[in-house]
Amino acid sequence: MKLVALAVLILTVACATAGHNYDPAQVKKVKPGMTRAQVVQIIGAEPTDVEVEGDQTHLIWAHASATMGSTTSKAATVTLNKAGVVVGEPTFE
Repeated sequence: MKLVALAVLILTVACATAGHNYDPAQVKKVKPGMTRAQVVQIIGAEPTDVEVEGDQTHLIWAHASATMGSTTSKAATVTLNKAGVVVGEPTFE
C-alpha cells in the first residue's frame, strides 16, 4: 500500500501544467478592430496575464506543461489600444 501511495505521489509531482490552455487556431481568428470582450469570447478564456505599456494593453495567453522528460509551452499576445480595441495581428511564442 505504501508503495502504491509513493508511486502516485511521484507521478503527481512529475506532471504539471500552468496557465490557460488555448487553441492557437482560435487566436488566429482575432482581427484588428475587435474589442477585448470579442477576443475573450473567441479564445474561450480570460488572459493569463495583462501588461500595460503606455497607451497599449497586452493580453497574454500562456500555457506550459511538463512531464518526466518533456516540457511544452506556448504563448500568444493580443495588443489593445487605449480605446480597448485590437491593433495589429496576434503574436505567438
